[in-house]
Amino acid sequence: VEDDLFARRHDDRFVRAAGITAARADHHYQLAASSIPAADFATLLPARVMAAIYQELLGEIRNSGFRVLDRRHRVAKTRQLAILARHLVARQGK
Repeated sequence: VEDDLFARRHDDRFVRAAGITAARADHHYQLAASSIPAADFATLLPARVMAAIYQELLGEIRNSGFRVLDRRHRVAKTRQLAILARHLVARQGK
């Protein structure tokens, strides 16, 4: 398996392993978000924004079929700003 990674082999085994890893990441993001105490919610705005950006990136990677061995993925600056704006607007509504 290690040799496959070094050889950048994107096969069914890699996609299955990446899918499992992505599902675990989703679970941990949800767990972290649900355990933020209400008193700390506003203070943790930067962390929540970064989590949303990372989740967006994970979604792009997932949508590409986990093509991470032969291409780079990124969240466009405009999309990052939109995520930030969404969180700021939600914050003002509270």
